[in-house]
Amino acid sequence: MGDALRPGGVAVVTVPNLNSLSKRLKGRLVERVPGSDPPIARRAGAMGEWFRAEGFEVLRVGTDALWDPPYLCRWPGRLARLERLAILMASNLAMLLKPQWSWSRGDNLVATLRKPAREAE
Repeated sequence: MGDALRPGGVAVVTVPNLNSLSKRLKGRLVERVPGSDPPIARRAGAMGEWFRAEGFEVLRVGTDALWDPPYLCRWPGRLARLERLAILMASNLAMLLKPQWSWSRGDNLVATLRKPAREAE
């Protein structure tokens, strides 16, 4: 990504969150993106440190909302559909109001980065 971004450019990067509420409620999470080596799913602190080590200015690291309902209703049917509708409506509203939260339990980590401007030569 470093080569694809111009100096001073800003990028928003998302990866699965190992500390998500979804993982706690469902006991599973995609912890590896196909084709990535090493696995890119990270915890918020480690993600920020990794991008800093790669030379990026980390403007913000947070999480998004919940996107994989149902969480509570394990049986298919009307109740599961109602839970899904309620969770997704709340998640979409939350993302409209504040796209990147400072809480640690969303389904994905979201990092806003800036590539430093070139130094004068």
